[in-house]
Amino acid sequence: MFPSQIIIEGPDRTGKDTQINLLQQYAWNNHKLAYNLSHYSHLKNINDYQSYSNTLYDNLIYRMCISNTYDIYNRSHIGEYVYAPMYRNYSGDYIFDIEMKYFIDNYDHIFLITLITDPLVLISRDDKLSFSNNLEQKQLEISKFKEAHEMSIIKKKLLIDCTDMSKEEVQELIIQNI
Repeated sequence: MFPSQIIIEGPDRTGKDTQINLLQQYAWNNHKLAYNLSHYSHLKNINDYQSYSNTLYDNLIYRMCISNTYDIYNRSHIGEYVYAPMYRNYSGDYIFDIEMKYFIDNYDHIFLITLITDPLVLISRDDKLSFSNNLEQKQLEISKFKEAHEMSIIKKKLLIDCTDMSKEEVQELIIQNI
């Protein structure tokens, strides 16, 4: 049975949108499940982004725990752990406190998928919307996503290095593990 809450995380240009589209198609075609999509990203013109983010992710995780719908999240609190210290000048460690607040129980309906790839691939796919096109920054982002994935107390999770994989191979790996 597919989890009702799926989080797809990873640096910009790792194929999150592609995998979400493929997963939605697969879920509908094979199980008649229609997933709602939520996309979380940096908002401009927020005066106190740290306070805003804390409230946002607290509400998001609470929603995941109680939801009775099928939802896919394109980015979530894991990205905040990575991007807050790198680009917003505050620590993202608080997201693990929020996890502890809600994920003490084993929520089998929540699944975290973190996609990573070679930083040179990320730079070659840059659409000028990413935080950075700097190789060292991309390497750090990948390292921090791996770290955040491991630190997360979400019980069901999968880290995929997509470097030498086709989008179909990545999808197959996701389907096998979900």
